[in-house]
Amino acid sequence: MKMLKYFMQCYFNQSFDFDDLDKRINDFKEEISSTQEQFIKELHQIIITKDYVFADKMLKKYGDLELDNIEEVELFINYLYDRLLNKPTKIKAKDFEKTV
Repeated sequence: MKMLKYFMQCYFNQSFDFDDLDKRINDFKEEISSTQEQFIKELHQIIITKDYVFADKMLKKYGDLELDNIEEVELFINYLYDRLLNKPTKIKAKDFEKTV
């Protein structure tokens, strides 16, 4: 999960809001294609194995990102995956914001 760690540390960590997520994904898309492909493969592996508990630990540890539950982690991982592949998604980055 080297690339998930990298994305969370360098592109989307506690210093950003979900309002920034799409911009941060677009910034990541400026990386060389092999880096993008590696991240897409990692995300695909998480999706295939449904290892969202591990993904949740990575998000918390390296991005200080606390999502509400495993279902939301699954949505977040799938959102990243779809956006990196330019696939349409019904989810919006703001859907991850906590309501107070």
